[in-house]
Amino acid sequence: MLGNREDAEEAVQDIFLKAHRGMAEFRGKAKIRTWLYKITVNTCLTRMRRRTPERVYLDAEESKSGSQWDTFLGGGDSAEEMLIEKDRNGFVLRALDLVSSNDKEIMLLFHVDELKYEEIAHVLEVPIGTVGARLFRARKNLRVAMGSLQMELRG
Repeated sequence: MLGNREDAEEAVQDIFLKAHRGMAEFRGKAKIRTWLYKITVNTCLTRMRRRTPERVYLDAEESKSGSQWDTFLGGGDSAEEMLIEKDRNGFVLRALDLVSSNDKEIMLLFHVDELKYEEIAHVLEVPIGTVGARLFRARKNLRVAMGSLQMELRG
């Protein structure tokens, strides 16, 4: 959600502190998983609002084992398949970077974190119907962003 490893690591520390401090206030009305997602999303959104606009792509980072290219040398898939998948993922990430933070947020909660509509509604504090509408709109906006990006790459 934050787009780079350093911000994510700092956010994780903040999230654990908030969860630890807020554990006494947890009433059990929601699942603990949903409660933690809510803390996570709110922490990430706060960090995103505070930072200066900067585009950082996940595919530019180095892996723990060395350079990003080391990953391609020892895997089970062929190097060509891995490069194609990496390119495809990079394209989607770049397109996600072009949509609003609300659209990005709901797409990540549903498609990456695999939360159900009810869980997303609780995390975002919106009705379930709003989740469906926002997800529909976010997918439409992502399609438009991908089309624009594709045209930009061709031209």
